[in-house]
Amino acid sequence: MTFIILSVLPFLMVPILIALLDYIALIRARLGSKHVHDHTTIEHTDFSVLVPIFGDLSYLKNVEFLSQYGEKVILCTTLKETAAFNQEIDAIAQQHRFRVHRSHVPVSSRLSKPNPWRLFSNTLQASDAMSEKQAAWEQLLHDGLEVVQTEYCIFIDGDTVAKEPFTKLIGLMRERDFDLASVRVLASKQETVMERLQSYEYELAMDGRRLYPWLTSGAGVVIRTRVIRDIMSHHSLFFSGGDIEIGKLAGLLKYKTGHLFFEFYTDVPATFRAWFKQRLVWSGGGFRHAIVNFYSYSWRHPIFFLYFTVLVYGATPLRWYELLVHPTALPMVIAIYWVLTYILLWRRRSWYLLLIPFYSLIQIMIILPLGIYMYFRMALHSENVGLIRLRERGT
Repeated sequence: MTFIILSVLPFLMVPILIALLDYIALIRARLGSKHVHDHTTIEHTDFSVLVPIFGDLSYLKNVEFLSQYGEKVILCTTLKETAAFNQEIDAIAQQHRFRVHRSHVPVSSRLSKPNPWRLFSNTLQASDAMSEKQAAWEQLLHDGLEVVQTEYCIFIDGDTVAKEPFTKLIGLMRERDFDLASVRVLASKQETVMERLQSYEYELAMDGRRLYPWLTSGAGVVIRTRVIRDIMSHHSLFFSGGDIEIGKLAGLLKYKTGHLFFEFYTDVPATFRAWFKQRLVWSGGGFRHAIVNFYSYSWRHPIFFLYFTVLVYGATPLRWYELLVHPTALPMVIAIYWVLTYILLWRRRSWYLLLIPFYSLIQIMIILPLGIYMYFRMALHSENVGLIRLRERGT
């Protein structure tokens, strides 16, 4: 009996290690995370809310939520939208006392979408080159240098909301004296199978922000205005992974970054097809951060660097090798995933958790390699490889 156990142990260790490697960051984050809300008696109103919206106004789903902030809201769009879009967005802005800032960036198409980081940068810096006619149109709307004059900025997507007031969020920022803060971004809906699976994924991912607060999410970022102006002067403006780049640059520039247990809720893809398409783009950004910019900031966090750069991407050939050479190990990997998932999400246990291993398998075995192709496609199309570096002022 002992001989049999010893003979199969090396074989069993392979799937065990593969499963544990994919969960090590989540386990460490959960063990190091305290599930308590941040409280403050301070509320502060000196902030602006910037929301990117272009191409189709149906993506602006949080108008009712934003209406409570009135002129603090700046809708960031482009100079190349249709007449119907401009008429509708101006009507919304007038009704709710929002402001609109239009930037000269490429119009949306099948292959290219306006980059939200370019929109934010233009709104903050007003540095985009324009023709005299375009500049005149811009001047009629807002002087770019005067668009954002508040002490803090909150960046959110058009489908992001919060249950607590932003005045409390800014109060927390001032109390903690953070220059930049990540927040908890959770799934707003859990109606379909894909939404439910993403809600689990988001909850676990948000725990990691206490360990790595610089992992900021584009769905919700809060930052000092002077700091984001500085950061955006160095930003590569590469679309995918542009939110995390803000956090990395904050670290490189030695700004004080922290995590606030303030919950934002954002829409997630409801179908497998929409989810798969989104994750291909995200994976392109992941490759940019983990491999193309392996030298940039994340190496200062050895465990994070070891996991995402060395194990997730570096071990991709090894995972495929093990799957092809030892396919019988897959049931063992799935079983281990089930155990670890139920341990980490015991409070939310349900039959949906049985799908998590297959959900993760698709991402790590299929989407991740395809994301490498997506990165090169995006880099070629935008003529921007997305290098993260501190730039000389004015370059």
